Amino acid sequence: MKHKFIFLVFLTIILMPVTAQTYSSVITDREIYDFMNWMVKNDKKTEKEIFGKSRKASNKMALWDKSNFVTNNKSNDIQYFEQDNKYLFKRSNEGLDTLFTQADKSFLLEQYAAINSSVWKKGFSGKKIEKKDVVEDSDLDQYSIPMFTLDKEFVIIYKVFYCGYGCAFGKYYLYKFIGDKKWKFVTAVNQWTT
Repeated sequence: MKHKFIFLVFLTIILMPVTAQTYSSVITDREIYDFMNWMVKNDKKTEKEIFGKSRKASNKMALWDKSNFVTNNKSNDIQYFEQDNKYLFKRSNEGLDTLFTQADKSFLLEQYAAINSSVWKKGFSGKKIEKKDVVEDSDLDQYSIPMFTLDKEFVIIYKVFYCGYGCAFGKYYLYKFIGDKKWKFVTAVNQWTT
């Protein structure tokens, strides 16, 4: 009887569905989807305000870049680089240096290194996920995995909005947690357009 019990416990553990860490080994899927569902449904600083309608999202994530987390830039020439919009922590006018502690910056980099997937598996708050190339659809949004501060008080996400072939724009959006799965828009930085 004792061996049957141990076998059943072992079998239960092995067969338990593993769903808590699909996208990141640091942040749970629930935390990611709680934020994404709120953002798509409630945020006024989204494509709904810009385009006036609910749009489809790409299943391919907008990708973070390690350069997003560069904090030790000694050169003042960074503002003239073509890809300047990738640097979140810079000394030029749109950086986020003053909002995050060094511990938060390290945690953001840790989350970047812990990303497990570059494809969304399901939609958000009823927003349909499309498996198309982003340049083929003139009505498509792309979202990165949201990145949280160490205390989970702030989250930053990279959003890209496509408006046809060769037409797109994106920004990094920062939100503050206000309780009960709700967030408040704080600022957007490093806008680019094509």
